[in-house]
Amino acid sequence: MKETRADNLQSFALAVLLHVLLFGLVFIGLRWTRENAEPAGGGPPVEAEMVDAGSLSAKMQDALASRLETPTPTETPVEDTALPEALEEEVVPPPPQPLPEPEPQDATTPPQSAPEMPQAKPDTRDQDEARRDALSKETREREQEALRRERQIELQKEQQQQAAEEKKRLAAQQRADADAKAKQDAEAKKKRAAALAAQREQQLADAKARAGATAASNPGPATGAGQGKDTRAEWLALIAGEIERQWRRPDDIPRGQKCPIRIKLLPGGEVLSAEVQPGCPYSEANQRTVEAAVKKASPLPLKGNEDLRLRDFVVNFYPSR
Repeated sequence: MKETRADNLQSFALAVLLHVLLFGLVFIGLRWTRENAEPAGGGPPVEAEMVDAGSLSAKMQDALASRLETPTPTETPVEDTALPEALEEEVVPPPPQPLPEPEPQDATTPPQSAPEMPQAKPDTRDQDEARRDALSKETREREQEALRRERQIELQKEQQQQAAEEKKRLAAQQRADADAKAKQDAEAKKKRAAALAAQREQQLADAKARAGATAASNPGPATGAGQGKDTRAEWLALIAGEIERQWRRPDDIPRGQKCPIRIKLLPGGEVLSAEVQPGCPYSEANQRTVEAAVKKASPLPLKGNEDLRLRDFVVNFYPSR
């Protein structure tokens, strides 16, 4: 059987009407539940009178029984349209709603702290004794510190005194050593002077002994009035002795080996130059030592020959020792 458009419209209208009715029932149930819950939740108290159920009519008793058999208040109540008119005239108050059960409280009790033991009162006598002990200890410490400082000061004084005495002793020792050294130096100087004088006397004696040979080997022009060959020979021998005093003969040079040296003097006797002549048989190193000895002997003694005009001459050096 084919459905028409009218059938579809009719079905749609019925569905809409059914939904509207259901929405209305839900709204009425929620409203009734809210109104009944307000007095139980803390609204004004419900006033009611005790009525004997046997004095009610049969219809009233049936209505009351049906009311008692209704579901819990959470369910949506359905309005009873078949109540007799007598109920409208004589309103029976609803039975009192049961009060909400109080929520169970947690049975656990908070832990209680143990009762504090009463503290004993401090003994003032012990405190006084402890204070006195502390003071006496502090006093002893101060005394010990003062004693330690005094000992340290005394030790420092002793150390300073010892250092001063040691310094004096060292100074005295140094003075004594200096005096002894000065005496030794003076003695040595005297000995050297005596040896030098003796050596010079010996050189003069040797020079006089070789005067003839020296004069023959060192010819030269006449030296002026009052000065002969003997005077010149002695003077040259004296110069040779001064050179030998400043020179140490090596082992490879025999005694008496001749070495001619050309010497140039300044007016005061200072050596201007000294040069070994080609006829010297000494080695090159030994020749340099002879030249150094001539310069070291400067100034050479003139021995009364200060007026000599001849300042450039050759002396034959004969080492005798």
